[in-house]
Amino acid sequence: MLPPPPLPAEPTCSLSVLPSTIEEGESSTLSWETTDATSLTINQGIGEVTLPSGSQEVSPLETITYTGTVMGPGGSNTCSVTLTVGPLVPPPPEEEIPECSLSVLPSTIEEGESSTLSWETTDATSLTINQGIGEVTLPSGSQEVSPLETITYTGTVIGPGGSNT
Repeated sequence: MLPPPPLPAEPTCSLSVLPSTIEEGESSTLSWETTDATSLTINQGIGEVTLPSGSQEVSPLETITYTGTVMGPGGSNTCSVTLTVGPLVPPPPEEEIPECSLSVLPSTIEEGESSTLSWETTDATSLTINQGIGEVTLPSGSQEVSPLETITYTGTVIGPGGSNT
């Protein structure tokens, strides 16, 4: 008497996604491989796919698990993989360029008189004024000045967004 024929091998499948984590609006590649299979059907709208292996681009809007059901002469089997979808991360806001304004009142004086130099800043971490004034308080302030001749004051403001004059 002859031994019974060997039973057909049970089909196998494997699923993978690369990359396995994406942000909303991005895509990933879903890949599959099978052995001893006559069909592989993947859920989540993919359907029956080519054998023994293949891939397809996917762009889900949220984290999703793909499950494949493989059929063959030796029965059936399943395999699965999860694709993680994170929220779209906006780029960090650009830092504002710091600004400063200087004024003197009165703007015209006679020799020996004084005037008030005032300043205001936005988005600044420091303000340095030339003509011997130096670094001043933020965000605003004033100082009495008594130049001996016509003079121009220039402020250099520095902040997270850069520098300005």
